[in-house]
Amino acid sequence: MAGNGRQTSRVSMPTISYELVPLYDYKRGEMNTVSGTILNLKHPEPAMITIYDIAIGLSRQVRWAGQTYHSINVAQHSVLVCALAPKAHKAAALLHDAAEAYLGDVCKPVKHLIGKKFAKLEDRLLRAVFERFSLPYGQLELIKPYDLKVMEMEHQALYKGNWNNLNALQMEAGLPVGLWSEETAQIEFTKAYEKWVLNKR
Repeated sequence: MAGNGRQTSRVSMPTISYELVPLYDYKRGEMNTVSGTILNLKHPEPAMITIYDIAIGLSRQVRWAGQTYHSINVAQHSVLVCALAPKAHKAAALLHDAAEAYLGDVCKPVKHLIGKKFAKLEDRLLRAVFERFSLPYGQLELIKPYDLKVMEMEHQALYKGNWNNLNALQMEAGLPVGLWSEETAQIEFTKAYEKWVLNKR
């Protein structure tokens, strides 16, 4: 069920000058990103967030803790939620999991066990993301039904082998059908960003 591979180029690498966080100096809560921006996880600021880092990070994170017969990345999931959401909420839908570009995709049972500390970290980071792209944070609640619907489609496909609903959503939205490669996911995510976030600001 791989993607159709119609795209041929990755998201272009920006020109950057790297200033790396020292390898073992992790107690400050800072991390390096692909773009060269240093992200402070304790005190994330909107200026620390780039769509490039988000697209790359989400395309390399697999959902369901990787414990499925086939893997789907978070960037593809985000684009699918965006496709399903109404026009007024598409930008929030695309970025609803943006924190996972930095924190990884932590499956729900693990989140439940970790508790409030991780939830607060995720919330701080998502608020910085939404502020960075001038989106109302309250819209996160409004896109939950679409997120859950796509999650149900993924569950049917990845665990039960029923791809009908997932493929139908992709065909209706004019997206590549099947599971996307890292490259395809980066490109489709960036295209959705340009259409629903960048052009609406």
